[in-house]
Amino acid sequence: MSVHSRPLLLCCYSAVIFVMSSLALPAQDAFWQPLGGPFGGRLVGLLRLSSDEIIVGTENNGIFHSSDDGMSWHRPAALRSTALPLLQTSAGVLFAFSDQDGLLRSLDDGKSWQTDGEGLPTDGQMLAMVEDDEGAVLLATTSSGIFRSADPAAAAGSVWESFALEEDGLLALVTRDGATMYAGTFGRAIMLSRDRGNTWVQIVDGLPEGFSQRSVTAIAFGEGETMFAGLFRAGIFRSENGGLNWELFALEDTDLTSLRYLSDGRLLAGTLSQGAFLVSADGGTSRKMQLPGDEIPSVEIAADGALLAAMLGGGLQRSTDAGESWTQVGLPITRVKALLPIANGDLISVSDKSGLHRFNSNSQTWRYLDFINTSINAIASNPNGDIFIGGERGQIFRSQDGGATWFATDSDAVSTEDINAVAAGANDVVLAGSGQGLLFSSDNGTSWRNIALGIEGGIRTLSSGTGQTYRFFAGLDLPASIPVATLLSMDGLNWQRADISLFGAVQAFAVGGNSALALAALTADGTNSIAYTRDDGSTWNTTSDDAFNASIAGLVFDKNGAIVAAAAHEVLRLEPGKDAWQTLGSGLPTDQMLTSLVADSEEVLYVGVDGAGVFRTLGPITAVSEDNGAPSARLAVQATIPGGETGRITLDLPSAGPLQLNLISMRGVRLASIWRGELSSGRHELPWEGAAVPAGPYILELVTQNASAGVLVLLKN
Repeated sequence: MSVHSRPLLLCCYSAVIFVMSSLALPAQDAFWQPLGGPFGGRLVGLLRLSSDEIIVGTENNGIFHSSDDGMSWHRPAALRSTALPLLQTSAGVLFAFSDQDGLLRSLDDGKSWQTDGEGLPTDGQMLAMVEDDEGAVLLATTSSGIFRSADPAAAAGSVWESFALEEDGLLALVTRDGATMYAGTFGRAIMLSRDRGNTWVQIVDGLPEGFSQRSVTAIAFGEGETMFAGLFRAGIFRSENGGLNWELFALEDTDLTSLRYLSDGRLLAGTLSQGAFLVSADGGTSRKMQLPGDEIPSVEIAADGALLAAMLGGGLQRSTDAGESWTQVGLPITRVKALLPIANGDLISVSDKSGLHRFNSNSQTWRYLDFINTSINAIASNPNGDIFIGGERGQIFRSQDGGATWFATDSDAVSTEDINAVAAGANDVVLAGSGQGLLFSSDNGTSWRNIALGIEGGIRTLSSGTGQTYRFFAGLDLPASIPVATLLSMDGLNWQRADISLFGAVQAFAVGGNSALALAALTADGTNSIAYTRDDGSTWNTTSDDAFNASIAGLVFDKNGAIVAAAAHEVLRLEPGKDAWQTLGSGLPTDQMLTSLVADSEEVLYVGVDGAGVFRTLGPITAVSEDNGAPSARLAVQATIPGGETGRITLDLPSAGPLQLNLISMRGVRLASIWRGELSSGRHELPWEGAAVPAGPYILELVTQNASAGVLVLLKN
């Protein structure tokens, strides 16, 4: 496998569900449920607002807020850009820098944001901001020095004016008392002002010589007149006279990004590529802390003294034992690259730059898997449940306990090319594809050898099945002007090429029952088409849809032989014998790309969405045959549940008959029967008494004589 309308929430809202004459969710009306993760993400900044409030900035997903020291998070406004939190003023104005929109301002604790760049340069970045003791705000830019706004809370928006250090690129800006300020510059060491930024002097005494070692990325205050400065590629320097003179203190030659002073005199330091360190009070000892990655753009101290580290890959980490051990806490949603259903209805997600996460179907929660290699290109499992991961430089890893622990195979001794795809079948056969060819293992990944395919082109995708003629399938990465190269094999050793009238690289595979196989290919005109066979590759048909022009993120077959495909923003389905694709359900975000599609053994579908986590259908997606009797009846259910306590549920029934309305937990447990009895056709209002039900997500299930369906509801107390 290669890595390459939202659910209805009922809380003073209205919801509609449709019931067809089957217990399975019908193809046209299946809907999608968000799984609340995975959480991880690439964090670019961390800012403490108060004793227990923190906000983090993320790459491509805006800003997230926590009111419990990072234990839980929400995104108050759906920014779709990389955003760096800068400052919350004494008047409550919150500022952030967006790579797409420039300076942003919020007057409601981040619930909504407006651009606030009048008078500011359009080039460069804005990395630091301070408030002086008169309420004015100073903003440091990397291109044009310092800008100032005298009234940052103005209803019409802040008005900025160029203020000081116009020729300097600034990386840091801090103040001890609102009047004395220090600026870290790009190549010109430290600038000091004692009059709220009106005049500045350069400080170089004791700092390294040369432009390349005088970039100051972080400044922290200690006790009294003690100060610390982090210089990129030069280390931490200390001053004991308010910044007038400096001396090397610790971590020489490190690429420092962030510093925080602890109450016991130690320093917490983050670096761009060398990890995070705890530096002793005298600078004599610097201990590197064991985090799951080394890119640490920001560190912070929690209200309870816990250490926090924001990571470019791996999200936010928290330590309560002075950095001896770390735990990943609730985090912003990250980009999903690939999904793998495993035992007991659980799911493993491969996330861009934040490793692996496992979804527990019983607790409905995500857990970060401590996997050392965060650059994961492919994931697959065999019939025994063993999981295989392909990474960089020929690395292949195996887990036999659901991802809890991993064994590094010796595959990199055979090939040092990045592994693009992996597939695992019966009899301990495992395949791995790279840009140079195919690796083969017959002992469950313990040993490997190269397989000569006799054809040019690297392996882009691999898949496995249980067919009678072929059980392994390989797609080559070829230019769009060359016919699609799909290779078929029974044993993974001997291969033959399929005769398909498409051109280009194979994007995705689907292997179904009854000798069915489908593949998606990027064609010469820049569009995507799907080729499929139902006779083990003897004959092939092609199909396409305008929705596929942007991408095809994944393919699966259902048990009836229908093909399901993830396009850019929707999931579509093609029934056997039909020519037209139909959208499968509603509830997926329409402004974010789908990145992956898989189905579990029960035919529940899962899709990864760029920046919005994982969604799944609330039931199997097996199609309802159109010739199984009378036309399907539709039943609309509307509900209003104010506050989650009392309210009404309105039913619109197309026909009379007995029915039952139940409240189901997310684990499938029936908690209460809201109503049971016969009703005539038409509109009916049923009472709701929900005071005894805790706040949270539930399924409202409607059962009639010959059908059932459910809608996701959110109850709030």
